[in-house]
Amino acid sequence: MTKTFGTYHPAVNFAFFAGAIGLSMFISHPVFSLVSLVVSLSYYLTLSKGKSKKFLLWYIVMFIAVVFFNGVMNTMGNTVLFIWLKNRPVTFEALFYGAVTGVNFISVMLWFSCYNIIMTTDKFTYLFGRFAPSITLVLSMILRLIPNLIKKTRTIIGARNCIGKGTAGNTFKDKLNNGLETLSILTSCALEDAVITADSMRSRGYVDDNHTSYHTYKKQNRDIVVAVLFAVTAVAVIICIFTGCTQMQFLPAIVFPKTTVFTYIGITGYALFLSIPLIIEFSEEITWHILKSKI
Repeated sequence: MTKTFGTYHPAVNFAFFAGAIGLSMFISHPVFSLVSLVVSLSYYLTLSKGKSKKFLLWYIVMFIAVVFFNGVMNTMGNTVLFIWLKNRPVTFEALFYGAVTGVNFISVMLWFSCYNIIMTTDKFTYLFGRFAPSITLVLSMILRLIPNLIKKTRTIIGARNCIGKGTAGNTFKDKLNNGLETLSILTSCALEDAVITADSMRSRGYVDDNHTSYHTYKKQNRDIVVAVLFAVTAVAVIICIFTGCTQMQFLPAIVFPKTTVFTYIGITGYALFLSIPLIIEFSEEITWHILKSKI
């Protein structure tokens, strides 16, 4: 499946991810959190074509860790489940708050993963390069740092295995030394790449106020339509927030906000806002299959 939403204007892409990440971080209502988790997971699996399912195990581990540490460290709550070390109570409210926090955390991580797939470096540079070229360059390098380091690490490990310096069958000391050598090589490569990139951009006049840039991004009617849909659904969510429909109380007792018509409007708008890119991807895929069947 192609990344159809990635072919839209960079401003539309960035506006969506800024809204999705921001709302997922600050809305703690369980229903909103579950909506964000389901949609972000679906979109991530769609973009990665299901090839990163093993990577999702790390998200599950992080979720369990957040719930565990919040339940253990936070002793507030009226419903005590059991008492453990040094008479510290573990309460249902603390575990529930940890679960909601963990869902929000995983959702934000998934949205950032989708962001790294859709928002390429040239898009980010196109949007902010004219206003703050140096900061934009640094941020773009930071955003692509982790993916590049992962690829570089795999390359280094593969090369060391080819010359007989792998970790198979070695002692713990040998594995530790091999890991330190790999880290040293990786650090040197990262610093060297940073210097080369900085010198290259400086030689091309990137920090010059009069520098020009080439891009192929043009606003189309579809960009305007999608931007309007984002704005309408976002306004519905914002109205829901300002009317207090998302204000949850977790400690010492769980108190859900009063359900009003604005609650349903906010949940519907939130689900539609987050699902627009996913709908675009599937509608493009369906259109392609229909056209393909007519050949």
